Amino acid sequence: MKKYIVLLLIISLLISGCSKKTEESIPDKDTQNQPVENTNTADVSKENKYLNFDDMHFYFNGHKIELGKTTLEELLNYGAEICDTGYILSRDEWPDINEDLKADYVQGVHILINEGYYLNIGIYNPDEEDKPLKDCAIYDASLNTNEGENQSVITFNFPYSLSIDELKEECGEPDEEYGQTEDYHIIYRQWSKTNEYYQSYYYFVYRDGVLASFAMNYMD
Repeated sequence: MKKYIVLLLIISLLISGCSKKTEESIPDKDTQNQPVENTNTADVSKENKYLNFDDMHFYFNGHKIELGKTTLEELLNYGAEICDTGYILSRDEWPDINEDLKADYVQGVHILINEGYYLNIGIYNPDEEDKPLKDCAIYDASLNTNEGENQSVITFNFPYSLSIDELKEECGEPDEEYGQTEDYHIIYRQWSKTNEYYQSYYYFVYRDGVLASFAMNYMD
């Protein structure tokens, strides 16, 4: 039976719960905006400063966190702290990292950056057997970047001041872009070579020309 993958982008921005993976899809566009799609898939396999689908990662206090490889326990050992967002979960609802995560399930977790500011990560168990949450790897991460320059805990291979023109100049035309000046979406994606339902992506959202949020998802 084929397993279907759903990206955690919107889920991890809104909740920190456990859910089964379903068919992969990019979040629906604003129906009021007409999409501007590039028919040629962006070639981000070439070496560039910002995107690398073979080595998707971010940094936590200078420690490299590799999607699909770094486990939740390793991240916590680097000093990360699971946090309450203040309005989504109560402390009693925080995940127990020693409890099993079901096979083919995702657990959303919030990692504290500073007061009122946090990183959303998705912990995924791709195995056919349940295993402790702490032993499962991080497969996606998302962050509201409008406060990114005010902290140095979470960093990426690009500056938080990255403009649309700078992004395209370095990485080429995206696979998909849509929206208007006040809310513009840019997506670079790569489909899995082993499963037709899997895709990895880098997702940038700009508001009034300024990078407002960013998400990355890895699926091999």
